[in-house]
Amino acid sequence: ERTFSIESVGEPESRSVEAVLSTDTPLERWGVREVLAHDPKSIDLPRAERGLPLLWNHDTAKPIGKVKDLRFDDGKLRGTLHFSANPDASWIWQDVREGFLDDVSIGYSVSKWDVSDDETTYTARHWEILEASVVTVPADRRAGINRSFDFQEEQTMTDETTPSVGADSDGAKVVEVSKASFFIRLSVWGFI
Repeated sequence: ERTFSIESVGEPESRSVEAVLSTDTPLERWGVREVLAHDPKSIDLPRAERGLPLLWNHDTAKPIGKVKDLRFDDGKLRGTLHFSANPDASWIWQDVREGFLDDVSIGYSVSKWDVSDDETTYTARHWEILEASVVTVPADRRAGINRSFDFQEEQTMTDETTPSVGADSDGAKVVEVSKASFFIRLSVWGFI
C-alpha cells in the first residue's frame, strides 16, 4: 500500500519513530467511500492523553508499545511510536529501523457519520481512535512510518490487488476470511 526508500529510521536509544497514523484520504470499503474527517472537532483524543496502545497487525494480544504526542498536520493525524522491549516489539522495531516494515493502520470507533445524498460517501464527522498498529497490509497508503510522499489519487482496488473470487479460487477464501474478520471486529468493538 505504499512505496518509498529509506536506509534506517527512528531513534535507537528511545526506540521511537514518527508516523502518520491516519489521513483524510477517501477509501473504498464494502462498496462505499469512507472518509475520516481530520480536524480537532472530529477526532476524540482523550483516550490518547496517556498514550494509545501500539499493536502488531491490530492484534490486542500483541502489544508492542505506545503511541504518544498525537497531533494534526494538514489532513493527517501524526504521532510518535514508542516500542517496548518485549520480544515481539524487538523484532518489529528492528524491521522498522531497517525499513522492512513501514505501514501503520488504526482502529477507531465512529459516533457520527455524514452520508452523501447518493449514499456512496460516508464521512466520519466524530470518531475516536482506539489503537494504532504496525501492519503488513494497511488500508490507507498515505499512513505510515516517516511518511512524507503525498499520494493525490483516490485509492481503489485494482485487478492486480483484488483477490480473485470463484468456486475454485483461493482468493475467494481470503475475501471471506477478511469479511468475517472485519465483521467480528465491528461486533467486538460494539459497532454491530
